[in-house]
Amino acid sequence: MDNLVFSMVKIAIAPMFGAVVLEAILRSARFKDIGKKNKQIIAGVVFGILAIMATEFGVPFEGAIVNVRDASPIIAGIVFGGPAGFIAGLIGGIERWLCVYWGGGYYTR
Repeated sequence: MDNLVFSMVKIAIAPMFGAVVLEAILRSARFKDIGKKNKQIIAGVVFGILAIMATEFGVPFEGAIVNVRDASPIIAGIVFGGPAGFIAGLIGGIERWLCVYWGGGYYTR
């Protein structure tokens, strides 16, 4: 059980680290001229991809895959705004809905 908790903490840290890195990138001189809407779209797509990765690379535990895919859209919404969280949640949710067709598992669906 301790190994499971440690693995979940490692998986949950990835979106937080991603938020810090993406915020630093979007504040750089190269991205200074793009508007707030475009930054939210970029953040939504990036965190949607992180939500997909959290779904696909979960931790196996007693026949189920444990993951923290909800952490990415939540962090995107808190750090970058509601539209970014909505886009990330939509991407992660659609992937989760479709992943049973390639063996994503029926346990949590």
